[in-house]
Amino acid sequence: MKLLNNAVFAAQSGLLAEAVRLGGRLGIEEGVLLDALSHGSASSNASVTSAVRGGVGGPAVSAGAFLRKDLAVVTDLAGELGLSLGPMEPAVRALEELLLAEDG
Repeated sequence: MKLLNNAVFAAQSGLLAEAVRLGGRLGIEEGVLLDALSHGSASSNASVTSAVRGGVGGPAVSAGAFLRKDLAVVTDLAGELGLSLGPMEPAVRALEELLLAEDG
């Protein structure tokens, strides 16, 4: 259950990273967008924590090592069973890109 919880957190963080990227292109500051998302229907632990820490990278990066490990396990297990992460896959990839950029 914890692996799936962390996969959902990773997907939420990836979606937030994409929302921040798009918001930036629309001229919306990251902090303003995250604050709005954390108070609206997009609110989640990932969005609230990101808003409090002032950036989408904060919570995901601080949990990066655990997320990477758990995502590898859940992805491998799903693959062994002939399954995928489904619609979560693009969001998880977005998070992986964010983590790679932070590793820089």
